[in-house]
Amino acid sequence: TKSCKWVLFDDANVKEVGTKWKDVVSKCIRCHYQPLLLFYANPDGTPVSTEDAPRQIIHWSHYKAASGNGEDM
Repeated sequence: TKSCKWVLFDDANVKEVGTKWKDVVSKCIRCHYQPLLLFYANPDGTPVSTEDAPRQIIHWSHYKAASGNGEDM
């Protein structure tokens, strides 16, 4: 991408939302979206090193089991 922008992904579509965070907020309110994952494309960004990535994956089910009552936290 050549410009800084927010991009929305869903099951069937990829859409550019806008260049500002308020564009994202407006789209979510207007369309009743509850975003799970948003991406911001920055052409001046640098790659993240895999050395900085987490070493293990912690699954949500472990947290539920640790709470003891099975209710959401």
